[in-house]
Amino acid sequence: MTTERGLVVCRILSLSRWVVVHIAVVSQYFPPEMGAPAARTFEHARRWSEAGHDVTVVTGFPNHPDGVIPEDYRGEYLRREEIEGIDVVRTWLYAARNAGFAKRLLNFASFSLSSMLSGSLLVESPDLVVATSPQLLVGVSGAVLSRRFDVPFIFEVRDLWPKSAVDLGALEHPALISMAEGLETALYHEAERVVIVSESFRDHIESRGVPSSDIHFIPNGIDPDFLDESQPRDVQAEYGLENDFVVGYIGTHGMSHGLEVVLDVAKRFEHLDTLDDITFMFVGDGAEKPNLQQQAETWGLDNVTFLPVQPREEIPSFYRACD
Repeated sequence: MTTERGLVVCRILSLSRWVVVHIAVVSQYFPPEMGAPAARTFEHARRWSEAGHDVTVVTGFPNHPDGVIPEDYRGEYLRREEIEGIDVVRTWLYAARNAGFAKRLLNFASFSLSSMLSGSLLVESPDLVVATSPQLLVGVSGAVLSRRFDVPFIFEVRDLWPKSAVDLGALEHPALISMAEGLETALYHEAERVVIVSESFRDHIESRGVPSSDIHFIPNGIDPDFLDESQPRDVQAEYGLENDFVVGYIGTHGMSHGLEVVLDVAKRFEHLDTLDDITFMFVGDGAEKPNLQQQAETWGLDNVTFLPVQPREEIPSFYRACD
């Protein structure tokens, strides 16, 4: 990598304003999808665009986490649109609910392949390529595109794959684990820089032979202006919770979130007469939501309420409703 390219990578990582470049971002998730990966990628792309950089995001058609593509996007294989100054290229994928290993793998692989093709044809001369997990195959697409354009590749690691899948029991076959770990290591070494969202990832990535100097910690953030400017909504009144102490969870209901622990706590609290005004509020969707709802019904938990996914601009109102 030339000195000039090295400077470009370092300046982008620090969001510098004094070098204008074209950044290509590969992310399977992007608004209007909800969730942390979509939100983080959007906020980074928006801030880079506001700083004067050209930003192209290669993403899929929205379908996470329920596997249903919104009506406005159905029947299309490719779409190009502009969102707050960001050039967004949406490419075909096999839409699948965030459950079941085979269908999720097909969902991941289809996006990886189509994003390679669409990115190669529709992204014009980027100065660097950023790929963000989850999932691991997005990194493959990012690495291929960086070689296609002969530019640096930055790999943002939001989840440790395949480690998280192995820890959850979703990936058990030794040969598949070995292949996935080999791919993971290859992507770390292909990247000019590895970005992590948690310092706890550093030891794992260093164990794969990546120098600590090539690993950059950029944590998740909060936009205080968004919280201040959002339209207030009286969630407690809307759902009859005015007199309750509300314990809230807002986000994806997936295998890795351990929300059955919260139900167990709710079950214990239900039998305490002095604490019968505590309500456990779950907001969002995910593969485990039906199981959580079934468990709550089986246990007869009257102190638990499940609410659907909410528009992003209304999320602060739900945070305000929580004690």
